[in-house]
Amino acid sequence: MHQIAERATDYREVVMTIAEPLRQEGEKQGILKGREEGIHLDEQRGIEKGRHEAKIDMARQFSCQRG
Repeated sequence: MHQIAERATDYREVVMTIAEPLRQEGEKQGILKGREEGIHLDEQRGIEKGRHEAKIDMARQFSCQRG
């Protein structure tokens, strides 16, 4: 039983050693994906803000022409 327990411990360390680079790579990919999504969201917000400002400008121009 002791030998099996010792081997199981070694096995866990090997698995953890192998898993660590994979975890780090997954973390990097997650960060990159998050950045890309953030950039896309910022672009969409900028477009919406530009559209909103254009509508306000058009409304001002219209009211000046009527006024």
